[in-house]
Amino acid sequence: MDLRAVAAKTAGRMADSYVPFTGPIVEALIADFLQVQDEQFKMLRRFEGSIALLTDGPWQTARIHLEDAALSGRTDEQVLRSLTLAAERLHDAIPLQPLGSIARSQARLDLALVFSMLKDVAACRHHAANAYGEARRALWTLVNAGRNGSRRRSPSGDNAAGAVGSALNGWYLEAEFCASLLGDPASDLSLVSGDIPALGATACFERSYDVSREVRWRSGADVDFAYTLYKQRYVIPVYAIDILRGCSWPLEEFLAKAQPPLPAPETLSAMWEQRSRQRELEEWVRRDQALGYFTGMED
Repeated sequence: MDLRAVAAKTAGRMADSYVPFTGPIVEALIADFLQVQDEQFKMLRRFEGSIALLTDGPWQTARIHLEDAALSGRTDEQVLRSLTLAAERLHDAIPLQPLGSIARSQARLDLALVFSMLKDVAACRHHAANAYGEARRALWTLVNAGRNGSRRRSPSGDNAAGAVGSALNGWYLEAEFCASLLGDPASDLSLVSGDIPALGATACFERSYDVSREVRWRSGADVDFAYTLYKQRYVIPVYAIDILRGCSWPLEEFLAKAQPPLPAPETLSAMWEQRSRQRELEEWVRRDQALGYFTGMED
C-alpha cells in the first residue's frame, strides 16, 4: 500500500455516486491513509529535520480528527464534521512548514485527499496542484542544499547517499502521481484500475497522441495526469531517468508548469527492443565466458 493507491481510491469515489464518503467506505480509506502516513514519515525523517514539525500541533490534531472519522457506528453528520475539522487543521499546518520542504508538500497533499473525501472537487484540485509545485520545490531545495550528497556509509557498507537519493526519487514520483491524479480536471480515471495504475495504459496514449510524435504537456494545464503517467510508466523505465538530475536547472525553470516533451511511443518501443537484444547478447557472452570459450569480444 502506498499513497498512489489511496489517491486512486479517493479519486474513483470522488467521481462516483457516493456523496460524500460515509460508513465503511470512509473507514477503510482513512485507515489506509493513516497507515501510509506512518510508513512515509519513517522514511522521510532522513531527508529533513522539519518533518518532525508535521507530528506536532495542527497536523497531529488533524490526524486525530481523521481517526475519529474512521470510527465505526458514527452518523454521517459526525463523520463529515470530523473530516471538516481535519481539513481546517491541515490549513493551519501548511504555513508552519518551511517553503521548499517535503513537510509542506505532504501537508498540502494530505489536505487535497481530505477534500476528495469531502467531495469538494474544486478545493481538492486546487490543493493537489499546489502540492505538485511544493513537491518540485522541495526536491530541488533538498538536492541543491546537498542534504542527500553525503558520502557516509551505513554499517552494512552501503552508500548512504545512494540510498537516500533513491528514496527521495521514490517519494517524488509518488507525490507527483497523486498530485496529478487529484489535481488535473482531465484525469482519465479509466487508467486507474482498483488500487493501482492500470497496466494497459498504452491505449490511452495511442488515442491521445500520434505514436510517432513527442508527448507534450497539455497547453495551459497546471498538472497533466496523462503526461505524468506516460513518463512514469513508460519513459523512466526505458531511459532510466534519475529525477534528481533535473535539479541542476535553475529553480524557476524547474518549477515551470509545462515540463519538456517526452519521446514518442514508437521511439520508446524501438529503444526497448534494442535494449532487450543487447541484454540477450550480454547474457550469451557471460555464458560463453563461464564455459571458457573465446567470444571475440574480450581485449
